[in-house]
Amino acid sequence: GIGQALCEELAKAGAGGVYVVDIARESAQKVAASLPSLATNNYHQLNNYFRCGFGVADVGNEDDVKRVIHDAWILFGRIDIFFSNAGIMSMGGVDDVSNEQWEQIWNVNVMSHLFAARHLFPLWRLKKQSGSFTSNLEN
Repeated sequence: GIGQALCEELAKAGAGGVYVVDIARESAQKVAASLPSLATNNYHQLNNYFRCGFGVADVGNEDDVKRVIHDAWILFGRIDIFFSNAGIMSMGGVDDVSNEQWEQIWNVNVMSHLFAARHLFPLWRLKKQSGSFTSNLEN
């Protein structure tokens, strides 16, 4: 999907590393494993510089979001670009979807972006680092 394509383009464009997050371990691991071969920048090839990691998270859960941001920060020592791309939907009309399903949809599609900003922005301020935070919230 969009997240995988973005990771691939970042690797091709010369990013120093990419941290992939998915709710499914196999998906995150597969995407992460495919990225080093795409890092075609000469600097990466000469210096074996490209690093990649992955995390498993339900982004509708704030503790999971906090953990993967922390893990990525520990791996790379910084986060320059953060792209929040998770989104889910449920089939059926408003009267067919349970309150639990609506809560899950809300948490993943809306709250996950707040959770990410809440835990990433303080790191940027602490390290006096600027970064780019992009979300698909408008979609």
